[in-house]
Amino acid sequence: MRVIVLTDAIGTVAATEAGELFAQSWSRAEASVLAAEDAVGASLGPAATAARADLVVTGCTVFDFATRGGGVVAAAAKLGASLLAPCIVIAGEVVIGSREMRTLGIEAAYAVRDSAADQPSAVDVTADELAAVAKRVARSWTW
Repeated sequence: MRVIVLTDAIGTVAATEAGELFAQSWSRAEASVLAAEDAVGASLGPAATAARADLVVTGCTVFDFATRGGGVVAAAAKLGASLLAPCIVIAGEVVIGSREMRTLGIEAAYAVRDSAADQPSAVDVTADELAAVAKRVARSWTW
């Protein structure tokens, strides 16, 4: 399986560290990490568009309908669509339904913590929590 990782910061975990955690979780796969800074904008560049992928993995602190996970999640969904590969989100907190996320180009979303709808609980997600969820998703995810 070929995996492209394109993520934003998640809680206290910087985007670069989150990307590396995701790539390590998919250790049985060929994983490429793209820089979040390069993702937000008009073009993802020739390296991303020339890539082939079976899966695009992205992340954010809170994945909800209001913010839609932000620009990096939108760029990852767009990349997945252009490569005809599913895009999944691993977020500190998920507060969006499956129907809504599919309209955004996201196949599935996985939360590090349960939603506390009126008080976001994901702002202090740690690298260990994120790694545990990423490993579980990588071990069990199929298309």
